[in-house]
Amino acid sequence: MSEQTKPSVLSVVAMGMLAFLIIGSYDLARPAAESMFLKAYGSKSLPYVWLAVAAAAAGVVALYGRFAKDRSLLAVMAVVSLISAALAAVLLLGLRAHVPGAPFLLYVFKDVYVVVLIEIFWSYANSVFPIRTARWIYGLFCVMGSGGGALMNLVSGRIAAASTGTAFAQALVGRSDEGSGTLVALSALVPMLMVLAVAATVAAKVAPRVARPDKQDTDKSYTEGLRLVRASRYLTLMLALIALSQLTITLVDYQFNAGIELYEADTDRRTTLMGYVAASYNIGAVLLQLGTGVIITLLGVRRVLPSIPGILGATLLAFLVAPHVALLAAAKVLSKVLDYSLFRATKELLYIPLTYAEKTQGKAVIDMLTYRVAKGGASLLLLAVVALDTPRVVGWLTLGVIATWVFVSVRLARRYTGESA
Repeated sequence: MSEQTKPSVLSVVAMGMLAFLIIGSYDLARPAAESMFLKAYGSKSLPYVWLAVAAAAAGVVALYGRFAKDRSLLAVMAVVSLISAALAAVLLLGLRAHVPGAPFLLYVFKDVYVVVLIEIFWSYANSVFPIRTARWIYGLFCVMGSGGGALMNLVSGRIAAASTGTAFAQALVGRSDEGSGTLVALSALVPMLMVLAVAATVAAKVAPRVARPDKQDTDKSYTEGLRLVRASRYLTLMLALIALSQLTITLVDYQFNAGIELYEADTDRRTTLMGYVAASYNIGAVLLQLGTGVIITLLGVRRVLPSIPGILGATLLAFLVAPHVALLAAAKVLSKVLDYSLFRATKELLYIPLTYAEKTQGKAVIDMLTYRVAKGGASLLLLAVVALDTPRVVGWLTLGVIATWVFVSVRLARRYTGESA
């Protein structure tokens, strides 16, 4: 089993910086990647790219399991960051040269690389911090992540708006036409991922060490994670919880992207707008994360867990009863705010009482795979909706998924054994 210790201030700062850089890099890339995708393919193609993301995630999960089996998690993070920086550079060259399919591949890349980095971060945290500490410190990590995301959202949007059609854009990305500002903003992703690699290397020297797990745990192959999930009712419910939450968020995302595509046709202005929207939910997440420790301590995991989909469901129901773009935007922002704050911290607490194998191998299967495969499931539903030309069905379908999410949350909360720990 891993060693769980009281964290030093230096280790908390190091982990907070990693969270800042991981989420910051993603939120630097996301508005640009999504805006370029909408320009190239339109919102009706989103289900297809989400299916590609699901397939890519499945392959990456298998590779990650083999590579990370006996290595230091923070060392693995450094390597993954460098590989991601190299892939980002290749994709940027493809976009600059107008290589067919480059915007599609960029979308897949930004959705997959961040899942790996986040998984490494939380697997490490769950192995070194006890529940009593995690209740408070996980909220701080979420604050740092959302702070980095909000900052990079604003930076990305401002760079895209300020660089459009400039000589700087011509020199850096070889273009000064519509969309050049978005490419300039995206170019900052490569150095940011390289900084993350350095930060992970430094953090490995100051953060708590994970004790060598039992031999029977390390000798198991990654495929054992699948067996662990199938054999555990608790992990099966965890898988359902993640799948339902991400299915809900994906369905809300689709409705928002379809609306933003109609609202703003210009690529760079759309990048700026999407950056501001993303910044708003990152800022909202920070505000809620500051109170996450207090909320979880006062209410407990068993009450907080089902309340999250309940709040989101009430907002979506309001939109369905009285359709207005402001309520749809509120559902989009709220889904991300809750996902990045209370849901993230509460979900990670659910893993802490488990065995080392369950919270590494089992968790990797549940989090890394399910987070993106859920998008594949949502894609199949959306393709059917598009074929039937009944877009309003998406809202009611989402509400049904949320109701199931509440049910699973209640079942899982009853099984949680760490409430009094």
